[in-house]
Amino acid sequence: MRKAKLKKIVIIVLALFFVSYLLCLIYCTASVFKMHTLNYNSSGWGVVLAEYKLDFDNELIEANYYDFDGILKTHRENTLSAEQQRKVRLACAISLMPIWKSRYYDPNVMDGDQWELTVTYDEKEKRTYGSNAYPLLYRFAYDAIRSVIDTTE
Repeated sequence: MRKAKLKKIVIIVLALFFVSYLLCLIYCTASVFKMHTLNYNSSGWGVVLAEYKLDFDNELIEANYYDFDGILKTHRENTLSAEQQRKVRLACAISLMPIWKSRYYDPNVMDGDQWELTVTYDEKEKRTYGSNAYPLLYRFAYDAIRSVIDTTE
């Protein structure tokens, strides 16, 4: 009898989790189609080392790479195709990017990496910062952005 009750509780919890994720996904999907720009930069020791800019309105991709003195070493630009836009928007929605917290921080890591994401939407700008910590589905969105950026090389 206890196993049946436990199984029922597990099924209810999983169903609630699934419904919650689905509702968040619907909200995020609507939000990512209102994105105008997405800017991502990563840094180490307080110096921006890479900067990626996606301009959905003007269909542009820009990638900038800096040395540890903050001097621009490489600048690349390319067009952002409709397929690339869909890929990035879908990854941002699946990763629930529009509802990420504004700050992710792990105080137990020293001299790690920092990152910042700034997205402009129709109605607002949202910034998310991380220092040695990331949202749960961060890698999914980051990999999609990087795959689009890699086309500029």
